[in-house]
Amino acid sequence: GYTGTVTQEQLEESENAEDGQIIYRSGDIVGQTGVEKRYESVLQGVRGEQVVYVDAHGNVTGRQSSGFEPQSGSDLVLTLDIDVQRAAEESLEKVIKQQRDIGKAAVGASVVALDCTNGEVIALASYPTFSPNVFTGGIAQSDWDVLSAEDSHYPLLNRAISGQYAAGSVIKPLTSFAALNYGIATPDSSWYCSGWWSWSGKSQGDTIMKCWQESGHGAIGLSSGITYSCDVVFYEIGKGFYNSENPEGMQETFRAYGLGSKTGIDLNGEEAGVIPDAAWKREHYKSLGYSDEDSTWRGGDNCNISIG
Repeated sequence: GYTGTVTQEQLEESENAEDGQIIYRSGDIVGQTGVEKRYESVLQGVRGEQVVYVDAHGNVTGRQSSGFEPQSGSDLVLTLDIDVQRAAEESLEKVIKQQRDIGKAAVGASVVALDCTNGEVIALASYPTFSPNVFTGGIAQSDWDVLSAEDSHYPLLNRAISGQYAAGSVIKPLTSFAALNYGIATPDSSWYCSGWWSWSGKSQGDTIMKCWQESGHGAIGLSSGITYSCDVVFYEIGKGFYNSENPEGMQETFRAYGLGSKTGIDLNGEEAGVIPDAAWKREHYKSLGYSDEDSTWRGGDNCNISIG
């Protein structure tokens, strides 16, 4: 985050501040985004004041004056590990460059590293980034135009908490939990991966969906399906749910684990993800002008969300 000169809106809001809340004056420096904004009331401190007596020439006289000393705001210690944070930012820049060098249209990415024992954020990085120093003393219009330009790929967007991305294969353990919870599979279930899959099992007359390992994994069970991230295993689970009495069991499991909801991170601007289901597809696709038929949830949709 960064700090900046108090805005007119913030000044107007502070005029109605209740007891104990900060009352700003024109020219004050306040938190505008990120941690600086979220913990503004903790970091701001208390303004000092001194009443003095002056003579007709404006000189301070020796008469006793009154007032009180300013008080610094509280210290705030983050859980970020500076070495991990630095590695995350450098890695993002390196990988983006590598992807561009091989012709990929890579413009943005993010990294989040958490302590899985307590939820503390160890690193949180977003690319492209910007230097908060440009906001010191007020940002120039030319700098703001650059940061807001489409060809700059919106560096002010914190993709780590506001970006919307497909889950990818990290969803597969949750897909497995759903399959076990709803009886779509058991720990002993097994399938055969030949490198491709179709709803009918035939290679002709049906849509072919490939496994990432096109040579196939052969006979494979549920736990190995997670280990080797075999797409065919999860296509079968998606098909199983579609034909079951609980066709949205995967979505219910994803929601139970917090997907599709905000985490409540103490930063402004967090966005919730989307758990696609029949109702969402119908509403979303209809809003884009698709027909009723094209807006209907199909078995292939289940297979797609099963692999993330």
